[in-house]
Amino acid sequence: MTTRYWMFSDAWVGGEVQQDLAEALETLDSYQTRVNLDGRRAFTIWIGPVPADWDDHQTVQRADAQLRIELDHDQHRIAVTWLPDGTHVIDSEPTGEFTVVDPFQDAPAAVVPAERTVASLDAARRALAGYITTGTKPADMVWA
Repeated sequence: MTTRYWMFSDAWVGGEVQQDLAEALETLDSYQTRVNLDGRRAFTIWIGPVPADWDDHQTVQRADAQLRIELDHDQHRIAVTWLPDGTHVIDSEPTGEFTVVDPFQDAPAAVVPAERTVASLDAARRALAGYITTGTKPADMVWA
């Protein structure tokens, strides 16, 4: 059986199950045109495996995610983090910090520090593809 993955964002309630790599990449790409409830194109996306006993009535938890992609399309800033060890992808120079707001959480806005905004959209797509393809941390990327 092929492992499926869920993608959960601060832009909607609940996770979206991705049936395959093409669907996951299409979902990631769709964020370039989405607007969050705070009016910006800035999002945090958590990605994790769908449990074997999954049913459509379950909810996903951020704590179960393995990969996190933070995007600010307006400022062209991206951070990609492998959550089990806290490392992040490095494929560009820091572009500056940015803020993501989760309208579904009663919490302050999260600041993504400049030292983590060192990924390109291409790197985010490659990290997502590597994770969906192998189910593990993508080995062909530079992590720090």
